[in-house]
Amino acid sequence: VKEAQDRNVDVRDILTERKFNSWAEFADSCGQFPLRCRLKEFSELGSGWVLYFYFLRFMMAVMFIFVIMHFPILIIYATHGSLEEWSEPHSFAPEAHPRPTPQGPTEPVPLTWMARLSPGSLGVQGASPALVPFCYTIGSWLLCILIAFMYALVHKIDEEVDLETTHPNDFAILVEGLPSSAKEEHVIKEFFQENAVAGRRVEVVKVVIAWNVGQFEPTAKELKKLRDRRVSLRISGEAEEADLGQQIQVLENRLDLSKGGAAELKSAGIAIVVFRKQADQVACLARWHGFA
Repeated sequence: VKEAQDRNVDVRDILTERKFNSWAEFADSCGQFPLRCRLKEFSELGSGWVLYFYFLRFMMAVMFIFVIMHFPILIIYATHGSLEEWSEPHSFAPEAHPRPTPQGPTEPVPLTWMARLSPGSLGVQGASPALVPFCYTIGSWLLCILIAFMYALVHKIDEEVDLETTHPNDFAILVEGLPSSAKEEHVIKEFFQENAVAGRRVEVVKVVIAWNVGQFEPTAKELKKLRDRRVSLRISGEAEEADLGQQIQVLENRLDLSKGGAAELKSAGIAIVVFRKQADQVACLARWHGFA
């Protein structure tokens, strides 16, 4: 991409010169990350990739811990041996399970080893050793602690990756609270060049103003209505009204910024200021977020 920018040609021309038929073919020829590489090496692709694989590790660790914690519970279920009580539950707990009305002969249900590892092995009474609820309670507390730990780790990793990589937002700031009349880029640019950092002038590359385009919605609707009316007149063969084309032209000019539409356009009070140096962006944030 950089070579295409330096030579002022299209990226596809560079790929063709290097005998690549598509971008996918070029991507397949690029080097791959080693299977056992550090997750921080994905930082060149963005912090999202690093956090994604850290999240996978977190989920694997949680699943492993809970499987280990369930081993004593499964052993208790397997050794309790009261699963047969469910064949005649009224004989063991008549208050909770009254004797059913006979409905003919029924076939016995086979008991598998999977069934013996279920809570049903504790019997109709449902009494369980204290270790079962204790393990589930410890598991719930441990999960809350792990979630809090992962939350803090995500923020820490995101900050570290942001410091190690360079992105366009490292040079820009978002300015809010500007008046609706702030429509001149050079005015905002000059202000930040003089006042962004105390004691020295900085270089501002670009200022992008957020326009309040909502005010043009009625104009756009009216323009669409007039255009539809002109199309319907042409289809029906009727003569167009004398001032219909002029009305459409006026509305089109009002929406076109290059033809005077900016005179009626108002700012949304938001602008993006892009600095030449990242140090100036950091110094500007330090000043306007504090008392420098």
